[in-house]
Amino acid sequence: MKLVPEKNVKIAVICSDCDLMRPGDAVYLNGPVLDREKSGPVCVTALLSLYPWVMGVRFGIESDLLGWNNGYTICCPDKLVDFRITFLDIEDDEEE
Repeated sequence: MKLVPEKNVKIAVICSDCDLMRPGDAVYLNGPVLDREKSGPVCVTALLSLYPWVMGVRFGIESDLLGWNNGYTICCPDKLVDFRITFLDIEDDEEE
């Protein structure tokens, strides 16, 4: 089996005590590229800390060991924002 990082990713804010990123905000990645038109504010500190899970999602990995439950729920390093990281299929991306 050959894994390829071909999935697009949505990083949604589900809970926040941060002034920068609010619930309902989302960041969209088309492969490794930030979709600036669809994305809300981006905290680079949070994005860098989430990136191991982002890469797992880009590869389509749904690992119970990493906490997969129809996406990964991860907190930022400052413990102010909870994110939900999921992959987007082409159909999902068209609905957004």
